[in-house]
Amino acid sequence: QAALVTGLRKDTRLQLLNNSQQIRQTGLIFRKDVISFLNRTQTGIDLNIFQIRRGFKQASAAFAQYVDLSQVRLISSIVNYIRNNRKELEGIEKNIGLMDPKNVLKRGYSITIVNGNVLQKVEDANEGDILETILSDGDIVSVVKKINKTEKS
Repeated sequence: QAALVTGLRKDTRLQLLNNSQQIRQTGLIFRKDVISFLNRTQTGIDLNIFQIRRGFKQASAAFAQYVDLSQVRLISSIVNYIRNNRKELEGIEKNIGLMDPKNVLKRGYSITIVNGNVLQKVEDANEGDILETILSDGDIVSVVKKINKTEKS
């Protein structure tokens, strides 16, 4: 019986040793598979990172180009706005110059004042009123002797 127990112990030890070696080999194979999987995954991640960076660079370049184009358009719009307003302002200045009473008087018109007010209608003057008529080169003081009113047609 002791030889049987010793034989069983030897067989069990051999079996355990054999199982231990198989477990180590399976562990090594599993480890290689895991490392291979992790390497493939890392390669995929690296590719994704590369694509994201490339996409970001392209988007950044496109945005920079858009900003530059917008800046050019804005500057062009401002220049056109100023140019158009300058022309409009020059037109207004010209009209103001043409309407300046001194220039109107130079074209042969006059301004007549009665009792401190500009005379606009015949009915605002009476016989005997003193009129001051302003011309481009001076003024004339006169007295109303007669008023001739015309009918509107």
